[in-house]
Amino acid sequence: MSMAALLFLAGAYALAYVLQAMFAKHMANQPELALVNGFAGFPSAALTASTAGYGMLCYLLAAETDSWRLQTLSVAGALYIIALIGFAGIYSGLAMSAIVGGFALGGCWLVICVTGSRTYSRLRRAGVKVS
Repeated sequence: MSMAALLFLAGAYALAYVLQAMFAKHMANQPELALVNGFAGFPSAALTASTAGYGMLCYLLAAETDSWRLQTLSVAGALYIIALIGFAGIYSGLAMSAIVGGFALGGCWLVICVTGSRTYSRLRRAGVKVS
């Protein structure tokens, strides 16, 4: 399980850095303060990883319990922590496009990994040999 979590977070960081490298070529030749939404640091790797990481933690906690109160608390807690990290990015002067891009990329990576994990476990329960 710890190996899967390590690969999950490494994939989130790698995806964010690859997209940052792709978008860095398309930056305008103006100072960042003169741009409304620049590509500098788009998407934020920290927000991508935190959205994906706290989202996965929330999913694992909610999937393992039958209590709707604990499920609701885990979702609210994860959203609160992710929102605080986003506000910290705004406070530190990160571009709004980088913050929104980090949230979106982290959410997409979370959906891909949760869907893959659930599909893999269903195939294993059905007796299909998965290599």
